[in-house]
Amino acid sequence: MDLELSERAVDGCAVVELRGELDLSSAPGLRERLLAILTEQSVSLIIDLSGLQFMDSTGLTVLLSTERRAKLLGGALVLAAPQKIVAKVLRVTGLDTHFTIFPTVAEAARAVRQDCPRGPSAPGGPAGPTGPAEPAVP
Repeated sequence: MDLELSERAVDGCAVVELRGELDLSSAPGLRERLLAILTEQSVSLIIDLSGLQFMDSTGLTVLLSTERRAKLLGGALVLAAPQKIVAKVLRVTGLDTHFTIFPTVAEAARAVRQDCPRGPSAPGGPAGPTGPAEPAVP
């Protein structure tokens, strides 16, 4: 099975949903697409793993390198809704303690919302804040 991905926005955050298998053959294309999203749309990414059925070490490397780039740009990469087999890979490699992992995309979006763009460059994002401005935290 190949890797399929789709992009959408939740609360102005770029969400990339992965479906299928993330392995040696699909990792380079995914890495290229994720880096493009980071530079063109949003410095923070939520990776929706709910449809991912398999991930090997090359997939882990893509996630790690993309996270590193997001941090260099001042953003974040978080994971959401991993299936049991993918959660096991993360746990066995110890990366479950490295990555921030949320049970749902909605929870991930709430957690990283402040890092997500709110302008027209955000995929599907609003043209600006929809409510009163929040006070700055010193």
